[in-house]
Parts: sequence; C-alpha cells; structure tokens
Amino acid sequence: MADAVGTKELILRTATELFAAAGFDGTSVREIVAAAGVNVSLVSYHFGGKEGLYRECLLRAGVERLGIAQAVLVPPASLEELRARVGRFIDDSLASLAGDLSGQRLVAAELDSGHQRFDDLLREVFLKVHQTTAAFFAAAQERGLMRRDLGSMQLASMLRGLIINEARLERVKAKLFAVSIADADHRRDCARHIAAVFLDGVCRP
Repeated sequence: MADAVGTKELILRTATELFAAAGFDGTSVREIVAAAGVNVSLVSYHFGGKEGLYRECLLRAGVERLGIAQAVLVPPASLEELRARVGRFIDDSLASLAGDLSGQRLVAAELDSGHQRFDDLLREVFLKVHQTTAAFFAAAQERGLMRRDLGSMQLASMLRGLIINEARLERVKAKLFAVSIADADHRRDCARHIAAVFLDGVCRP
C-alpha cells in the first residue's frame, strides 16, 4: 500500500510540473510516465487517464488552499483577532504555495486559458476559497471591524491577489534578491507586510 501511495504521489508531482510547463494539450501521458519512471498503465489505474490525472493535480492544489481558508478565516470577534487571522492566513497560504509552485502555475494557467473543460472543478473548489475569504470580511464588516463601504468580494480578490503575486514572483526574487517564501523568516516578513498594507487601508481606526 505504501508503494502504491508513493507511486501515485510521484505521478502527481511529476505531472503537475509538466502540465504547468506545457499545459494539458502540450503534455502527453508518455512524457509523464517517462519522467516519473513508472509504467504507463499506472496512470489509468490511479487516475483513469490523462484528464483524470490533470483534474487531480488541480484538485490537490485547490483542496489545500480551501482547507487553509476554512480553518483560519473564522469570523473575528475583535480587531486584534482580525489582524491575527489575516496574518496567519497569509503566512499559511504562502507556505502552501512555496511547497507547490508548479501547482500554482498550473492553476494560474488554467484560470487564464478560458477553457471550460474544468470549470466545474474551479467552481467547486477555487470559488469556495474566494467565497470563504469574502464571508470572513463580510463578518468583520458586520461587527464594525472593517469599513463597510468596501465590497467583501473585491477585498477577497485583492488580498488573494497580493498573496498569489508573491508566488508568481518567486523565481525572479530568488534570482535577483536571493530570497524565497520557502524560507520561514522571509515568508513571515512578507506576510507581515502584506497584512499591514492591506489591513491599514480597510480596518476601522
């Protein structure tokens, strides 16, 4: 069982990297199994084929992000708790992205492509991340902790955009500034700055 689990994970990790680099149509099953060093039949066995494998790559990235949002973004009772939860959400999200940069690139490419092949998955998982974040802000607004003249959905988009931008710039920042969100100290510093820039503009004084 451990070998089967390990093999499935190897295929997923390899496929995510290749799909992120060349897209769904530009990546073949044979390329994936060759890179992973496994038998081609295992893709059908574990995932039912190429489309199932691609969906699983997207799903894994989305489920982890949704889990973070649902665990951390509980309606806050005070401004201090609001700041603490937003800070933790940013830090946990950056840590997740740092551990799966290929997954982030894959998701971004799928969102940018406009394809409808996996729209159901995007709605069922990634939209829920957005909705969970927006609901958190709406609850904070109802408690008088945040400005009420700002839309909670737009606030969710802005915060998640700031987080995702750090992952998108990871290669550039590593090359030019020798820093990475994989480093806990740098990641916490990024989270602190993002939280400060974001919250100072939307929290009640």
